[in-house]
Amino acid sequence: SDVDFDDPNYLSRPYDPWAAYGQSKTANCLFAVGLARRGRPANAVAPGAIQTNLMRHMPHEELAERGWLDSAGNRINGPGPEWKTVEQGAATTVWAAVAPELQGVGGKYLDNCAIAEPWTGLGEVPFGYYAPYALDPDHAELLWVLSEKLTAST
Repeated sequence: SDVDFDDPNYLSRPYDPWAAYGQSKTANCLFAVGLARRGRPANAVAPGAIQTNLMRHMPHEELAERGWLDSAGNRINGPGPEWKTVEQGAATTVWAAVAPELQGVGGKYLDNCAIAEPWTGLGEVPFGYYAPYALDPDHAELLWVLSEKLTAST
C-alpha cells in the first residue's frame, strides 16, 4: 500500500489492518531511500511470506478465509509455495549485511537475495518486484518531512 500522507494514522478514514501493514512496509522502503539520499546507504529488505507466531493474533475467521487453516481448523505451516521458513526469510537480511556487491549501494528493494525490479504490470505485485511508489524519491522526501514533524521535540 502506498503511504497516505494526508492521513497516515487513520484518523479520518476507516482502519484497515492489511492496508496499514502495507503502508508501514512501504514507509520502511521510503525511509531507506531517504537515508540513501542523505549519504547513508540503506536498503529495504523483504524477507518474504513467513509463517511465524505473529499469526496467533489474527482472528480464526481471517486465517480460514485466507486458506491458512486445514479442514480441522489447524494452522497450515506454509500454505503455499511462496511461504518460507524463518531461516529462509532471514537469508536476504543476512545477504544484505554481508554481500560485497551491496557495499555503498542504497535505496534499493532487496528480495530473495537479489535487487528487486519495479513492477510495471497490472494487479498484485509478485515476489521479486516492488511497486514503483515504494522507492519513489519524492514520496521518500515527503515521508522524511512527515517523520521529522511527528518526532519533533516540543
